Amino acid sequence: MTTERVFIVAQKEFADHITGWHYLVVLALFLGLTLVGTYGGIERYQGDLTRYTEDLIAMETADDGPERMMPPVAPPVEGIYSSMFLTLVSYGGILALAIGFDLVSKEKESRSLKTLLARPVFRDEIINGKALGGIALLVLIVGSVLALSTAYLLVCSIVPSPDDLWMILTYAGVTLLFLVTFFSIALAFSTLCRESGSALLLSLAVFILITFLIPFVTTNIGTALMMEKPDPAAYGGDTRSEGYQA
Repeated sequence: MTTERVFIVAQKEFADHITGWHYLVVLALFLGLTLVGTYGGIERYQGDLTRYTEDLIAMETADDGPERMMPPVAPPVEGIYSSMFLTLVSYGGILALAIGFDLVSKEKESRSLKTLLARPVFRDEIINGKALGGIALLVLIVGSVLALSTAYLLVCSIVPSPDDLWMILTYAGVTLLFLVTFFSIALAFSTLCRESGSALLLSLAVFILITFLIPFVTTNIGTALMMEKPDPAAYGGDTRSEGYQA
């Protein structure tokens, strides 16, 4: 395997991605998910900010007592990005599958794979090049998502602090790793299957298994083994309260 030929295939694959309608559709869906997740995060942030302001006023007006001893903590802006990237993790895996499920199988269906292999390039160079091209596309998408969400926050007069930066980058890195994982799964099935439809169905089956069935089963088993759920009525029906969560 020659690294130079791998990068040539990757450049060609990346160029095909960003110039095709397929990429525009996937990018539009990613950006739509970004706006939904960011909007939800802003709503929660503003609610937390309102409670923080009320607690701060109560602390300043209190003469003595616990209100004066424990100052409230301002809600972090990175929580908005957490909400946005959580939305991407929940639904973006399907879009990552859409990018990779037909990268190799479509070459088989159009019989262009034999033409590629007839040239001085090996099968592993084609697969690795297509993988690098797809990963570069996902990096571009995550970067676009990060830029759009930041611009949205600035329009809403919410400015992330330098302390929030490393957490935001961590969220972005974990989200990228998640998308690359499912892209790689789709690419693997695309390599193994002769038809794109079969690769898509198998990829979706793995996605559902990993993201829905396994977490649901393990969560319920863990909850049943640990303890019974507390009564929400004992905490005023607030299941987000610190006491209920503890």
